[in-house]
Amino acid sequence: MTRTPMTRTRFLPLFGLALAASAAQAQDLGAQAAQVLQRRAPSIVTVKIVLKTEINVMGQTQEREERIQVQGVVVDAGGLIMFSNSAISAAQLQEALSDMMDDEGQPGGFEIKTTPSDIKVVVGEEDTEHPAFLAASDDRLDLAFVQLQELGELKLVAVDFPEAGAPKVGQTIIVVSRLNEGYDYAPYFETGLIAGEIKTPQPAFVVAGQAATVGLPVFAPSGEVLGVLTVVASGMRPQGGGLMQAMGGESPMAQAFRPFVLPSGQVRAVVAQAKERAAEAAKQGR
Repeated sequence: MTRTPMTRTRFLPLFGLALAASAAQAQDLGAQAAQVLQRRAPSIVTVKIVLKTEINVMGQTQEREERIQVQGVVVDAGGLIMFSNSAISAAQLQEALSDMMDDEGQPGGFEIKTTPSDIKVVVGEEDTEHPAFLAASDDRLDLAFVQLQELGELKLVAVDFPEAGAPKVGQTIIVVSRLNEGYDYAPYFETGLIAGEIKTPQPAFVVAGQAATVGLPVFAPSGEVLGVLTVVASGMRPQGGGLMQAMGGESPMAQAFRPFVLPSGQVRAVVAQAKERAAEAAKQGR
């Protein structure tokens, strides 16, 4: 008995069905992401900060001052806002650079110091800048919190982090962010994929894809809060690479600032602590 050879023509219908299924899945994800964007965008704000940076190398100091804009999320309707601590702290950057310089046999004496001031918050696409103060920060979790000084008639929509919220490996995630002032603070979404899981130095999930705006909540396509996108420092010195790592490998700097998803339960605990500190600072007249 002879077999009829499988021709390219017989593959075409199957290929077409696969393309159609892929397109349908992409369309479904796009529709879900659009719904998440519409629902969650009111909670995403813009934090404006005057940041003074001092860099000291071998006794030589350089200073500069700049106004930066970072995206944050309202975590309490009373005016508490969370964002990435890396925006105002050079702790992880200094550690990564110092380790690489030492690994290359370069001299020490390298120090970066940052001082944030004149903090303002823009809610949505409005023009008003609301004064705020730094309430708390956590270098380990790469999270920082500012508290609005006064709410007035401002109504804020907070994102609540459930105790049990956490992503799963293989799951699609959505992050809602905003463009800067030059683009009218327009909200947009980023998507990514949970590509792995780590246990040390703390439980977190590896992210692949476009989602890269740290300090912001991570949502499931259904809208469920899964955690926050953050930077997790390994605490380990780079081995055999440094500044001159071979082509094709991931540099120590890239490793130091790889984004991870911190599970919702951990974020919830940090938010509660920040809320207490903000209340104490407000009583002291900050």
